[in-house]
Amino acid sequence: MEPTSEQDLKRLLEEGKITQEDYSQLNETMSKSKHTHPSSLGMSASEFALRKRLLIYGFVVCCIGLPAGLLLKLPVVWGLALAGILIGFFKMKSLGIVK
Repeated sequence: MEPTSEQDLKRLLEEGKITQEDYSQLNETMSKSKHTHPSSLGMSASEFALRKRLLIYGFVVCCIGLPAGLLLKLPVVWGLALAGILIGFFKMKSLGIVK
C-alpha cells in the first residue's frame, strides 16, 4: 500500500515500517508534488488535460499578442498580453505543467 497522506506516513513511522529519514524524505516529496496530479486537484484526467491545453493555448496567444501590440503601438493589447503571460505562467506552474 502506498502512503497517500501525511497521516499515513506518520502511522507507518509509528509502526516502525519506515525510518525517520524515510519519513522526512517521503513527506518532502509528497509536499512538492501535491498539485501535479489531477486527482489531487479534484478533477478527472480529461478535465485536467482540457485545462492544460486551454492554458497553453492562452499562453501562446498572449505571447503572440505582446509583439503585435508593441508593433501596432496599442498599449492595451500589449498590456493585456503581458498580464496574460504572467498569470498563465504562474497558473501553469501551480498545476505542475511548468517546473
